[in-house]
Amino acid sequence: GAIVSRRRATFRIGRTLAATVLLIFGTLLTLEGVIYFWADSTVFSSGHFAALAVQAAKQPPVKTEISRLLVDQAVKAKPDLVTVRPLIETVIETIISTPVFRRILVPALTEMHRTVFNSGHHGVALDLSNGLTVAIGGLRSLNPQLADQVPPDIKTGLIRFGQGGYTTDLSQNLERAHTAMFVLGICGALMLAAAIAISPARRTTIVGIGVTFTVGSLLLILAIGVGRQLAMRQIDVDSTAAAIGSIYDTFLSGLIVWLWIAAVSGALLAAAASSTLRTAGLRQQLEAIRRRLTRLPDSRWARMGYAAVGVAIGPALLLFPVLMLSLIVRAAGLLVLYAGGTELLRLSGLAASSPVPVQREVRTRAETVRTLHRSPLIRFAAIGAILVGMFVGGATLYFNRSSLSPEDVSADEGPQKCNGYVELCDRPINTVAFAATHNSQSAADVPGFYFAEQLHDIGTQLDSGMRGLLIKSHYGIETKKGVLTDLSRETEQETRELGANLGLDGLQAVRRLQASFGQPPKNSSSDPFLCHGFCELGAVALDDALTDVNNFLSRNQNEVLIIFFGDYVSPEDTESAFIRTGLIDRVYTHQAGAPWPTLRQMIDLDERVLVLAENSSTVPRPEWYHDGFSLFQDTPYAFNSAAGLQADSSCAPNRGKPDSPLFLVNHWIQSQTPSQQDAKVVNSYDFLLDRVQRCQRERGLIPNLIAVDFAEIGDLLRVVATINGVGGGDQAASPETTGTPGHGTPFPAHPPTPYPSPVP
Repeated sequence: GAIVSRRRATFRIGRTLAATVLLIFGTLLTLEGVIYFWADSTVFSSGHFAALAVQAAKQPPVKTEISRLLVDQAVKAKPDLVTVRPLIETVIETIISTPVFRRILVPALTEMHRTVFNSGHHGVALDLSNGLTVAIGGLRSLNPQLADQVPPDIKTGLIRFGQGGYTTDLSQNLERAHTAMFVLGICGALMLAAAIAISPARRTTIVGIGVTFTVGSLLLILAIGVGRQLAMRQIDVDSTAAAIGSIYDTFLSGLIVWLWIAAVSGALLAAAASSTLRTAGLRQQLEAIRRRLTRLPDSRWARMGYAAVGVAIGPALLLFPVLMLSLIVRAAGLLVLYAGGTELLRLSGLAASSPVPVQREVRTRAETVRTLHRSPLIRFAAIGAILVGMFVGGATLYFNRSSLSPEDVSADEGPQKCNGYVELCDRPINTVAFAATHNSQSAADVPGFYFAEQLHDIGTQLDSGMRGLLIKSHYGIETKKGVLTDLSRETEQETRELGANLGLDGLQAVRRLQASFGQPPKNSSSDPFLCHGFCELGAVALDDALTDVNNFLSRNQNEVLIIFFGDYVSPEDTESAFIRTGLIDRVYTHQAGAPWPTLRQMIDLDERVLVLAENSSTVPRPEWYHDGFSLFQDTPYAFNSAAGLQADSSCAPNRGKPDSPLFLVNHWIQSQTPSQQDAKVVNSYDFLLDRVQRCQRERGLIPNLIAVDFAEIGDLLRVVATINGVGGGDQAASPETTGTPGHGTPFPAHPPTPYPSPVP
């Protein structure tokens, strides 16, 4: 009997040892499988590789390094170019910062990827030469003064990474590594299954798998961070080191996300398995962990292991303090997740509770704990907490799914659409019609606006296809009751114009409304707002409106806009608002006498906003803030009825010069209380198209801006499509993508109720 017992004990120890070995190697190989999964969808896929490379190229350090390499190459090939090196750097930096660079990079990167991953080719090179030539040609249309200074015989654009048989060896090694990673990952999963099968304590083995998975993931994350720091420190050129760091972060961020998922999964697996064992409760577990971390073990080998870990962690804390601190804090978070998950599973009744105690004082406490575990309310709350945790985890993964699998930019994206249509891309902007809103800021769904002339705010207008904004800027002082017009910053002529637009009764009502606001706070500042005359009748902060415009352009990369200011705010303050909101980076500057760019050219250089000012023709202003009626001529706008819009005189010249190249058609019935019923008539397809085509014939110009009130009512987008000859002629375009004319998010079926009279 004793011999049998010893044999059984020996056999049990052998199984435990074998299970442990399988557990350790199986976990390591399974983590290698996680790396394979990331690499297969990122490094080995040409489309995903190009997507990440394009993303990396947008980072300032990478752009600077690409520019430096290309300029160095050009100067080396033609030393005389050193005299214009700053100019070449400016041109290349400009090109790299624009969307057109993506169309240059994607095919070049795809070809480089194909070269690396297919044997028989010699040398690795990123060829941007043809694309840069095309981009410089496009630059000529938008900034001829800059483009004309580029030497005609400049040759640059080829970045080499290897010579001779380097590529052949690399491609063969990568292919072998790809296959080996897949096989090893499968072996790792099988080894874990075998470890569980042969283990005499399977639940303990599963806990070990979870813990090893978590620790292994944390060590890999640490290795990635340390590797990044070491790689950057090996490079002497600071700009190159910064670029390497940005590329490192871009490509490996997805792997780090996967490793954190593995670490969390390991912690949850360990919690689930350990909760089925009759181990201690939450407090006892945390106390046991503290003792293990602070007390040296009795075994000499275990002590040597502790010492080795200390020797490794000490220098790491000194060399990489921020990285180590971040990792330690997150590891503590995983530990709390493990302990909390274990306790929740016990409280829910899905796992074993605390062990049976031996002392009476503890027994009484244990009996209380067991009673608590059996409480239906406690079980319900614990299960609810588990479900909430699962939901939060799933939602986090869903909203970060782009980090797990980058978009394949090599896939066929179809022809480019500009302002919603392929046909418009190669047309100069002066030959394209834009749907525009009159007094765009005056929207019924913006709180505080009286006499609204649009139904919805500027952001919604843009999403629904409007591409021209006619807005008025004034200075206002924000108070608790609303925005008070700062009349001290308005000229007498401007004040008279405001009053004339409202009429005597309206002006008196505004005066009473101003009085109800009271005096503004002392030392209060006036800021730029968008108002229709008096800001007491409704106001939107200029910064908020420009932010909405910039956000729209960020979401919709192929859209071009025209913004026409009725400006009562200085050009300096207007420019400051453009700078604060980031919209300054997207403005287009038209040089006098230069040909107009096509929509595609404006999109490629991300100069997609033409900005004009109505009143700033005699004051200094930025070049991009164009004198509106030097470039535009328009029609009359003071029509009191639909019949007035149908009269022959409705297309007569109004503001602007006879040779102004752009044309604004003003099409609304002017009234103190704008009418949606009037808009149904004058914005209908036949009525609006008849007038626009008549004005087009009489004035001999394409109507570049067709501006209406309540643009959401009627058929403005359909008329614009007809004038542009797109979307099936006289048929409205079919819905496809958000933010393009005829393709946008539909407006609500029922317009909001008009606001009441402002008279107190």
